[in-house]
Amino acid sequence: MSRSTYRFPNRKKTGLFAISVVVLAFLTSCIMSDNVHERDFTGVVAIKDAAVTTFIAKEPITAIHVEISNLSRTPEIFSEKNTLEFSYMHENSAVIVIGFREMVLAGESLFHLTDLPGLELDDLFIEYAGVSPLLASSGDSSLEEPRLIGDFNGDGVVDIVDFGRFVGAYLSKKGDARFSADYDINTSEWAYGGVWTNIYSFQPPDAPDDQIDIKDFGIFIGNYQRRHPYRGNWTFEGYLHERTTEEYGLVTGTATGAATVTMSNHEFCVEGETHIDVQSEKKGDFSFSLEFDSSKAAMDFDFSAGTMTFIVGFKNPYDATEYTAILEGALKRVGDDVFTEIENGTLRLAGSEEVLGTWIGEKK
Repeated sequence: MSRSTYRFPNRKKTGLFAISVVVLAFLTSCIMSDNVHERDFTGVVAIKDAAVTTFIAKEPITAIHVEISNLSRTPEIFSEKNTLEFSYMHENSAVIVIGFREMVLAGESLFHLTDLPGLELDDLFIEYAGVSPLLASSGDSSLEEPRLIGDFNGDGVVDIVDFGRFVGAYLSKKGDARFSADYDINTSEWAYGGVWTNIYSFQPPDAPDDQIDIKDFGIFIGNYQRRHPYRGNWTFEGYLHERTTEEYGLVTGTATGAATVTMSNHEFCVEGETHIDVQSEKKGDFSFSLEFDSSKAAMDFDFSAGTMTFIVGFKNPYDATEYTAILEGALKRVGDDVFTEIENGTLRLAGSEEVLGTWIGEKK
């Protein structure tokens, strides 16, 4: 509010004006005290001004659960933040659950209720999820294989489908028909670095508390719209070692390929194409391309070993002999951090330990 300074030539007028200001301020404070109400909750303060009630964070918050008793419908919700929310009626109470895509800091507005002029702050019950305890972000390869927490259907992304499943189990407890331990994720941690940095990917086996509540939703919102780090588009380059055979003479070659890795039911699926150029002393130069999908190829990752394995079947273009190529490579590591890059892989055929070539690869 801007402040203006007035000069009066008459002291009597100045005195009268000062008295008027004091009286006006007193009357305003009386009016405000009737229309503006405030109540402190743990971690949150609620401020009611006429028909609008605003909720302010007193400490960092990722998700909030609010119950309002003595209502016949769910209220209108407004937030300046990027949120994921749901609400429903339970008996005569409205339940509002809001997750924040970015953490709301102390002093910032969480959300507003805009159409409850008769709301009593004593009718509110509030719980919230704050900052979860984290392990060192550098990771520890001795821990179990990381998983994308919140990816309940196993397609490699935490999305609206997973959100719908979570909502269906919200406020259930062990023994309830709606309960599933899959959604009891409240103690998940950022346990790994590299491509897993800032992704909830590890949960201590003895940590779940056998109930699905706002703490679990706080973890879910932290991973919402995140993808499994190995899911996506990979490219490869390969080089055949020089070797001599009776049929082909001296043989060398190169290969390039691209693969799209998806997931289904927590298993990796792969499809793509490889192009191979061969230089043969007796057969001359020739090229061929190979298209593959999960019926002909498979891909897997071993976090503890830090390796990636790609297996693909193909036919020799000359005599139609079928082979299975096995590409194995170590994922790039910096300390215990693992990345989606292969710096030195080997190529061999199934049933043989002979290394026929080397390859490199990375996820774009």
